[in-house]
Amino acid sequence: MRIQDTAEQFALSQWLSDWPSEWSYDEIIEVLQAANWVHRDSEISVWTIIEDMTGEQIADLINNTRWAFDQTVRKMLSDMIAA
Repeated sequence: MRIQDTAEQFALSQWLSDWPSEWSYDEIIEVLQAANWVHRDSEISVWTIIEDMTGEQIADLINNTRWAFDQTVRKMLSDMIAA
């Protein structure tokens, strides 16, 4: 599994409690960013702490978490190789 794939799964699971397993990361982000997204009517379930946020805000949280995870793992691997 690539770092990006792991980062995406990590980020999704940090903010979502459930989503269709057949959907890609990009599809989930796209659905969340839709102007009419409402979590109560969606196949995507969010953790309670963020249920009052907009889909756009949730997508931002997920993308930021993915980026941070990706950068952290790449830095760790780089440091291990350099050691």
